[in-house]
Amino acid sequence: VYEQYQPSSAEIAAVQSLSGKTLVVLFGTWCHDSEREVPRLLKLLDLSGVELKKLSLYGVNYNKQEPTNLHQQYDLMYSPTIILFQGEDELGRIVEKPATSLGEDLSSFVSR
Repeated sequence: VYEQYQPSSAEIAAVQSLSGKTLVVLFGTWCHDSEREVPRLLKLLDLSGVELKKLSLYGVNYNKQEPTNLHQQYDLMYSPTIILFQGEDELGRIVEKPATSLGEDLSSFVSR
């Protein structure tokens, strides 16, 4: 998926707005939505060269649970869940798949 994914230049540019923000990704290796969206997110971040404050990837089991209970902290319902933070404040989240595109959805959280 990583190799095949070709994000648009607009989507790559949109990701620049995430500079200095934190992304938390909860995903399942067994989940088809995670298998599609997580590699796309990583490629988008790679191509954009954006400097996030932090990127955290957490695997969850079939019951969508994570050993340190992050699934409860982040109220995980579906995977993947990609959460954007500014400091401690949640700006928004993408659940399962983006509405428009990963880059555009994430940047829309910044401009709210």
